[in-house]
Amino acid sequence: MYGIENEQTHETKEKVRQSKLKKGRGLLLSFYEFNQELRIPRLIRAMKMGFRVALVSDAGTPTISDPGFKLTAKAHSEGIAVEALPGPCAVTTALSASGFPAESFCFLGYLPKVNSEKTALVIRASKLGQTTVFYDSPNRIAKSLAVISEIMGPEHVVFLGVELTKMHETHFRG
Repeated sequence: MYGIENEQTHETKEKVRQSKLKKGRGLLLSFYEFNQELRIPRLIRAMKMGFRVALVSDAGTPTISDPGFKLTAKAHSEGIAVEALPGPCAVTTALSASGFPAESFCFLGYLPKVNSEKTALVIRASKLGQTTVFYDSPNRIAKSLAVISEIMGPEHVVFLGVELTKMHETHFRG
């Protein structure tokens, strides 16, 4: 166990054992954009102690526009094996349902909030000549569609997926 046996490791092991007895599972920790820097060292220590750590997302595949890539990068740099078991992913769901060519595509993640940055990114994507996927907030989608229409033209066909990989998934195309 990497020579890390001490009082803290025994205490952590006991917490996990008690959680398994009481709840039928190990410990759960939140892991999100604003606490990941504090969590990563703790999770790396736990993995070095022999604990199994699972990164689970409530909104698609972890590390795809979701926190987690820094944790997996640190695990790799520490010589800790990483196993990926992807779950539902909005990018591939959108591509599959869109009816657009998907053998080659560009994924932009979340569009910038600042209109000038968003415009520049859409212009860059328009020059690629391939299917482009991006995420956006419901509060900003109307403005983003206006930018796309302005740059690509009002007849440019788009596919809009709402709540992809979730119970109330909805598609719009036109």
